[in-house]
Amino acid sequence: MEPDTADGLWYVGQFGGTKGYSIRIKKVLISLETGFQKVEIVDTFDFGVCLLLDDDLVSCAADEYVYNEAFVHPGLLFHPRPRNTLLIGVATGAAIREVARHKDLTRIMAVDIDRELVEVCSDNLPWSREALSDPRLELQFGDGVEALESTRSTFDCILVDGGEPDVNPISENLDSRVFFELVRKKLSDDGVFVTQVGSTDHTCETRWVVTIRRLREVFQHVKLYQTFVPSFMTTWGFALASNRRFSELLPDNLESMLEKRLTSSLRYYDAETHSAMFSLPLPLRQLLPDK
Repeated sequence: MEPDTADGLWYVGQFGGTKGYSIRIKKVLISLETGFQKVEIVDTFDFGVCLLLDDDLVSCAADEYVYNEAFVHPGLLFHPRPRNTLLIGVATGAAIREVARHKDLTRIMAVDIDRELVEVCSDNLPWSREALSDPRLELQFGDGVEALESTRSTFDCILVDGGEPDVNPISENLDSRVFFELVRKKLSDDGVFVTQVGSTDHTCETRWVVTIRRLREVFQHVKLYQTFVPSFMTTWGFALASNRRFSELLPDNLESMLEKRLTSSLRYYDAETHSAMFSLPLPLRQLLPDK
C-alpha cells in the first residue's frame, strides 16, 4: 500500500513491473505477519473488504465469486463424474465453497501451508465463514507438495490456487515441471488438473506462456482460458490439463449439467460465460506454445 496522501490510503497494483492501478482504501482492518507472509485485510470504497498477501491484492468481497467460479467449475465439469478432489491453497476458503457445490463429490481434501492465514480469513471475511464447514472437507495444514507426495490417494480433479511465484516464494514449487509430473501421477485416468496462471495482460506473458509450455511437456491435453476480474483490473488466466481429451461443453449441455450437478445456482459462470472464457483472442493464441 502507498502511504497516506491528501485523499487517503491507496493500494497500488502492478502489471509486469511497468504499469499499475490504484484502489482507494477506507480503513486497514487487520495487518499482521504470519510465519509465512504479510496479511492485511482492508475496507475499500469500490470493492468492499479485501485481502492482501505480501502487498498483493488476492480477493475482494465485491467480485471474489468471479475468480472462484471461473477457477473451479470448468475443470470439475470437464470430468464425467468427479468423486474425489484436492485443492492446494485455501486462504479465504472461497474455492472450497465452489467445489462443495458439486453433488457427486464424496471427498474434498484441501491443504494450505499457512494455518494462521486461513483462521484470520475465516474470522474476518464474510464470504469465508461458511466455506470450511462442509462434512466432506478434509482440511490439512502443511506443504502442498509434501501432502501430495505422501498421500496414497488419486484424485479426479486437482486444483492449485497458489500465489504469483515472483511475488510470493511460497508458490514457487507449485509451478514447476517436477510438480506437474507429480500431479499427473496422482490423477485418476480421467483426472483433470487446474491451476491459475496469472494475468494474461501482454506485459505478463512470460509467466503464463512458461506455465503452459511446462504443462504441455507433461500432459497430452492443455487448455488456456481467461476471464476479467474487476478488482485485478486485468484478464486472469487459468490452465486445464489432462491426459484425457477434453469433450466440448456445448451451451445446452452445459446448462443442463449445471442444473444437474450443482447444489445451487451460480452468480457468474454459465454457458455463455464459459464460451467467452475459452474464446481466446488471436494475440493470445499466437503466443500459445506448440502442442
